[in-house]
Amino acid sequence: MSNTSQSMIVRSIADVTTHVDREDVLHAVARLFREFLDARTVALYRVAKEEATTRLNRLLLLDRSGVAETFAAAFESVHPEFLTIEGDWRRCVNDQAIVHRRGQDGHVLTAFPSANDRGEVQGVFVAETPAALNARDTQMVSGILGILRNHVALLDYGQRDTLTGLLNRKTFESQFDRIRQQLTDAVPRADGGQHGWLGLIDIDRFKSINDTYGHLFGDEVLLLVSQLIRRSFRSSDVLYRFGGEEFVVLLPSLPEHHAGLAFERLRAAIEAYAFPQVGRVTVSLGWTRISALDGPTTCLERADAALYKAKGEGRNRCIHYESYATDSPASDGDIELF
Repeated sequence: MSNTSQSMIVRSIADVTTHVDREDVLHAVARLFREFLDARTVALYRVAKEEATTRLNRLLLLDRSGVAETFAAAFESVHPEFLTIEGDWRRCVNDQAIVHRRGQDGHVLTAFPSANDRGEVQGVFVAETPAALNARDTQMVSGILGILRNHVALLDYGQRDTLTGLLNRKTFESQFDRIRQQLTDAVPRADGGQHGWLGLIDIDRFKSINDTYGHLFGDEVLLLVSQLIRRSFRSSDVLYRFGGEEFVVLLPSLPEHHAGLAFERLRAAIEAYAFPQVGRVTVSLGWTRISALDGPTTCLERADAALYKAKGEGRNRCIHYESYATDSPASDGDIELF
């Protein structure tokens, strides 16, 4: 490797570690790999495990045009040779093996696993290159992925709730602005899928759970509710614990009907779950549309108004703000947003 290449890699790694937003970090790493490997495409996938099912969700795809596509549906890819052959990607995830496969056009797909500190593979990086990577390049990519993992772990320490692992409020406005920008740039769709959605979730009578069973069981309820929230939404949806018993969900680019189904699915899943010692727990939920002209505070106020209506109608309700006429901002009653 020439001194010029080494200097480029060092500068690029330094650039990666200046970013404090996870998506910006992924974009910077993708650009580094594309240039360093002279790759036709590079892609980053998240490993999603739900009960007995394991799948890959694409987080980012970058080609030579420099245009990055993010948050694709599960298994949507320009790498069908890799993803549709079960043994390849499962070997990468389960055995933590670097996997190589030559495509029909002669390009080589190389998949690298990225594991956390517990040894669990959480991501897969796939590079499509004109020729097979040599041992030095393979070692370099693995080392850079290790640096990326450590950097993201530091970001998560400051940006995630320590109990539930969901995002905390620090990144809310930046993520909201990203969704709003995507809506601004999106081409209108007949199914209304260009809309984004914000849901505000509050655990019903949570104070009485703490008072009756103690804070240890209260924390367990929070943890289990957060896990049910994860299972109810896509990997591209952005999930927050805002504090106390309140959670926020941001859904980018989804038709209204599908958003309503997702929120109702969460409400029903929590109602049906048998919480240890506590038994039945319910949530009230208010949700609202995100438009390109909305600000985060305005959306939160609308969702809070819908949440307050759900509480007033007996709790364990899922209310869509736009489905009823109201001129009232968020209530000054006993529901605290912040």
